[in-house]
Amino acid sequence: MSYDISTYAWRCECGGLFDLRKSDVGRGIFRDANDWSLWRYDFLSPYTSSASLGAAITLGEGMTPIIKESVGSVLKLDYLMPTLSFKDRGSTVLVSHAKAINVHRAAADSSGNAGVSLAAYCAVAGIELDIFLPEGTTKRKIKQLDAFGAKVHVIQGDRSAASEAAIDHVESHKIFYASHIYNPLIFNGTKTYLYELFEQLGGRLCENIFIPLGNGTLLLGVSLGLRELRSLGLIDSSPRIIAVQASECSPIAKKWREESLTQSSSYLCGESAGSSIASGIAIHTYQVS
Repeated sequence: MSYDISTYAWRCECGGLFDLRKSDVGRGIFRDANDWSLWRYDFLSPYTSSASLGAAITLGEGMTPIIKESVGSVLKLDYLMPTLSFKDRGSTVLVSHAKAINVHRAAADSSGNAGVSLAAYCAVAGIELDIFLPEGTTKRKIKQLDAFGAKVHVIQGDRSAASEAAIDHVESHKIFYASHIYNPLIFNGTKTYLYELFEQLGGRLCENIFIPLGNGTLLLGVSLGLRELRSLGLIDSSPRIIAVQASECSPIAKKWREESLTQSSSYLCGESAGSSIASGIAIHTYQVS
């Protein structure tokens, strides 16, 4: 089943997740090689669509610096993005798309950096944003959201409760769901992390790439970027990707270590998650099953 890219649906009616349909021809990775923001890359190529991204909603994100350490490692400083996290890579693409299809109201759920990032870009785009947060979200995050003009809803319960509340709001008000988890345009933004690294290292990649892992938006973007670089013949083999989760809340890492990756097991990030410095995952209860 296929949907037009301008749809307000956030997943298939069958319950499956969306992906962008590939065409037979790709033009390469560049949209404008003279632009040193992440908008130098052609996000939708090689994809087909009936809607253009149009004018970029941008805060000058992208091409964050790298530091080469004496031990041979390379650090990429995405905390220098406009809202201080890599989430801006996905937000600029998703919100630009939303603006292009005339979205005026949107809703999202978050417990951390993604919500702040979306709020900033929606503010630039003139899109009203309702953001749903789990109880326990830090006051600092709420103040940031308020500063960007988002309407904040703190939901009693965990991260899942906030997500359910956001979806209910989207469906009852028939508005756009700006989900950083479900919308594949997010991953087409986060893949630029890898594109930039490839350019900054002179047309090559490190043997091992370590990335932080929460819901997996950066991991999915990096995986997508690797597939595209290989399909374009720019790399012959893929580096090893090591995704790192905080020990206090590592459901995906624990699931990965199982001998059989089934849907039957579940893990909880309990009260101890509050000791993690990653406030976005410091939630009362989160289940992966």
